Amino acid sequence: MESQQRQEQRQQLEDQQRQRWRQQQQKQHRQQRLPAQQWPTVQQSVRAQRQGVAKSASSAVLDEAGTWVEVVRGNRRGNKQNGVNLPQQSAQRQPAHRQHQQWPHQRNGQQQQRMDIHQQEKRRPRRKRPDEIVVVPVPGVCYKDMYVKIRTSPRIADFQRQIGVGRRTPKDHLLLPLSRDVESATLKDIIQEVIGESGSVTIRTEMAEVVLTGIDNMIDEEAIKKAVMTTLGKQSLVATVNLWERQDMTKRARVRLPRAEAELVKDRRLELGYTYSAIDEEEQIAAASDLLQVRTALDSAITTSKKEHFDEMLRGLAEDETGQWFRNVFSRLRGSWTARERDSSVLECIVSTLFPQHPSVDWPASQGQVLERGEEEPVWDVTEQELLDIASSLNTRKAPRLDGVPHAALMAAIRKHTDIFRKLFQECLDNERFPDDWKKQKLALIPKPDKPPGLASSFRPILLLNNPSKVYERLLLSRINDVVEDPESLRLAENQYGFRRGRSTVQAIQLVVDAGRHAMSFGRTNNRDKRCLLVVALDVRNAFNTASWQCIATALEDKGVPRQLRNILRDYFANRELVYDTADGPVTRRVTAGVPQGSILGPTQWNIIYDGVLRVELPEGASVIGYADDIVVMARGCTPEEVALVAEQAVDAIAAWMEDHHLQLAPENTEGVMISSLRRGQLRVPLRVGDTIIHSKQSIRYLGVQIHDHLSWKPHVELSTAKALRVVGAVTAVMRNHSGPQVA
Repeated sequence: MESQQRQEQRQQLEDQQRQRWRQQQQKQHRQQRLPAQQWPTVQQSVRAQRQGVAKSASSAVLDEAGTWVEVVRGNRRGNKQNGVNLPQQSAQRQPAHRQHQQWPHQRNGQQQQRMDIHQQEKRRPRRKRPDEIVVVPVPGVCYKDMYVKIRTSPRIADFQRQIGVGRRTPKDHLLLPLSRDVESATLKDIIQEVIGESGSVTIRTEMAEVVLTGIDNMIDEEAIKKAVMTTLGKQSLVATVNLWERQDMTKRARVRLPRAEAELVKDRRLELGYTYSAIDEEEQIAAASDLLQVRTALDSAITTSKKEHFDEMLRGLAEDETGQWFRNVFSRLRGSWTARERDSSVLECIVSTLFPQHPSVDWPASQGQVLERGEEEPVWDVTEQELLDIASSLNTRKAPRLDGVPHAALMAAIRKHTDIFRKLFQECLDNERFPDDWKKQKLALIPKPDKPPGLASSFRPILLLNNPSKVYERLLLSRINDVVEDPESLRLAENQYGFRRGRSTVQAIQLVVDAGRHAMSFGRTNNRDKRCLLVVALDVRNAFNTASWQCIATALEDKGVPRQLRNILRDYFANRELVYDTADGPVTRRVTAGVPQGSILGPTQWNIIYDGVLRVELPEGASVIGYADDIVVMARGCTPEEVALVAEQAVDAIAAWMEDHHLQLAPENTEGVMISSLRRGQLRVPLRVGDTIIHSKQSIRYLGVQIHDHLSWKPHVELSTAKALRVVGAVTAVMRNHSGPQVA
């Protein structure tokens, strides 16, 4: 009863205030009435009336739930008196005797005002975009079957005229446009019942956002949704609410809901608890049409510009003779491109450091010397099928070398004149010769990333050989491997995993990981378990280019390589020449050591000479794993101090072998990691390598994989992810957004 009386009193107070406001408006109108000769025309009256309506106050109504709601058409901040919101009164007009005094600047302002009114008359309210229904078929069901089922269903016969032409989306979904007068939610439920479990139906409707201001701090998102549903008179609502708090402790909310419902609730006041909150239309929604047009024009301009620049790049690739476009593309993948070193003095210093001079070689087995009976047997002859197999394996994309003969031409020549090439290579085998023209090699210095220029350690030397010499080297390699890789009597160490059949980096890494897991498998210590493992990765300075030919000759004899092949390899190393370009022209240099990087025989020759270091006698608890020139020493022990001592002794033994064979370790590039089940945190163990003291790290890089002290793969995944993202970003910048790569 008390609440009903209070409501009646409030209603009476509002009626009285409205009556006083009407009387005040009528009195003001009588005072400003113009004489008959100054009455405005009908058009001016209509325009003034429209302008006045736009600035007039809003009306107050009661909704169906009995909640007081004010529909604001002007300024949302109305006057407030006795707790009741009143509309803001229009601005006071000028006195009658001053209204029609027109100064020049006033006439210009009135002209602009008339133009604004004319633009408002031309403006039409934006129509709601029709809804669309998307049917997603399950795997194995075609979108066309869904469309036929919907069009032929008797339950949808009454809605067929409200459904537009069905279209197929890029994802093989069915898109059905609807007319504006259809109830999309009802039709969606009917279509879902018709297609059953063969697909799912969703509604794609135009969304809009409204902003609620002045929200009490105690209100949450669910309360806002319920209030909006009460205002719309609906039992359910598809909306998202983003609520945030301001510095004055009030809240604001951005509500995203269908545009039709947003048009109904905008410019109204929403009852939330004991307060009212204003609903404003988002500024982005008011300019949605213009924004859509601008975005469409921008997307079109971007697409056109990308196509023009991409076509220009393709034309440049086809016409480029200097390799500038190639460098531009690969600079994104491998970092910035640096200019090639051309100074003759600098190149001479670099080449002298990379290819040191060694004394002449005294081969143990000279031609004509009587050897063991098994070695006196000649190697097997060259066959035509063998040549055809080698020709098929040639990479036709590689550029020609010093002789200018590309792989494609050599492949075609071998296939057409197989017998001639067979006789040529067979004569080289019989005469135990390697032609001098095939010994010339051109030097290509590949810069290492993040290295200072001008230093020998900043480049990776690659030797470019003539293509016919590679065919001959393949013939020699197959005959050498038949001896050193014989399954019945292996001549190479089992712990060498580089450049060998059936072996890879995965097996070498797995051995290190298994040893680490064994060290971490121990629980409580008994001072006898070897629960500490120190992994030391050694680096050999300029390994392939400083390999001694004298050591290679001795190793070939120790491995039992036939005399005929040894004599061919002796001639292979004799009179080798290196050619490199400078600013003053090409320079030729005599080579007296090393195995050519980029050759076919180089890896096998390295394995033969490097096999001795893998057979060095090591202290108890130490073992070694080799992959090409990369060596890992694994020292096992009960305490960190013990494994450090074992590792130092093993490194000293390996360094002594290196010195005897004209090789040298690089202590500055040596790394170590301690893997242990001891709970002491990160163990930093000092280790002496030559005259340098290094400390173990939390993780080291071995054969492209990060070995962590707790065998965690997180550091490796992080590095791989960062590298992959750089490559993706670089490739994305030079590829189209769709349809895959395009070629010239």
